[in-house]
Amino acid sequence: MKKGTLYCVGMGPGDPELLTFKAWHALCHCPVLALPEDQSGRQTAATILKEAAARQDGLYMDEKTMLSLTFPMTRDAAVLQKAHEDASQKAAAVLDQGLDIALITLGCPTVYASCMYIQKEIRRRGYNTVVIPGITSFSAAAARLGQSLCEKDEPLLIVPAGRDDIPDLLDVQGSKVLMKVPRHMGALKKQLQEKGLLSCASLVERCGLPGERVCTDIRDVDDTGYFSVILVRQEDDL
Repeated sequence: MKKGTLYCVGMGPGDPELLTFKAWHALCHCPVLALPEDQSGRQTAATILKEAAARQDGLYMDEKTMLSLTFPMTRDAAVLQKAHEDASQKAAAVLDQGLDIALITLGCPTVYASCMYIQKEIRRRGYNTVVIPGITSFSAAAARLGQSLCEKDEPLLIVPAGRDDIPDLLDVQGSKVLMKVPRHMGALKKQLQEKGLLSCASLVERCGLPGERVCTDIRDVDDTGYFSVILVRQEDDL
């Protein structure tokens, strides 16, 4: 029996209208939809999927088989490895039946996405995989702010906010995107202030999702949710 193919599908940042045609075609084609969830059972990407299906003909959720895959929000390497192994095994069992799977993810699979750990393991086992890019959260955030991320030969630096070398990275010329902001907001504000960049920083939380928040002045922002991104552009770059 021919084995199925795993499609890693970028759902974009939150607005269902930002789904690409290629992503939509994969979602309609695959009989099995793999839905990532955290340890509490929350499925944010699935919310976008269901909203898209309600707005557009062609994707009929009641005709699909749903496969829930748990990706815990933790830095414990052993816990993450076990979760990735379990998810890969579940996916492989479906692929062995000759069924294609669309594994959805927020944003783009190529940017800090758990689904790529599964894709690498599935490919290592000899299955076919396809990665379908999506609009990133920081691209959508820049559009929401009405500004470009970078222009001409200006570099763009994308950094997880929890890195120890953030002060050094803030010295790098060009625009900065700070991701994975929660738990680091206080330290980030202090570091940006010390570098004279606090007034150049904007925050967008839950871009395109219910509860979206846009802050062009983050000095009074003390806490934020997981789906947040900070964009830093100096005035002479705008």
